[in-house]
Amino acid sequence: EWADGKVQHYEGDAGKEHRVRTEFPDGKVQHYEGDRGAQHLVRLESPDGRVQHYEGDRGVERMVRTVLPDGTVV
Repeated sequence: EWADGKVQHYEGDAGKEHRVRTEFPDGKVQHYEGDRGAQHLVRLESPDGRVQHYEGDRGVERMVRTVLPDGTVV
């Protein structure tokens, strides 16, 4: 846990750990995929129930769709 309240979660063997999730104090949760050093954002969950989906390599991720709490895709 960081001083700002952010919590990062990792998976993998020692020396090969990779970030899979970051939780923020405001309730947002970012989900990542990829090997160590190449993790890229794939999903952002907001406290209001909105879920944004991303594609692209690390550093050039782009949002491709948003799913609203009622299931509507925009």
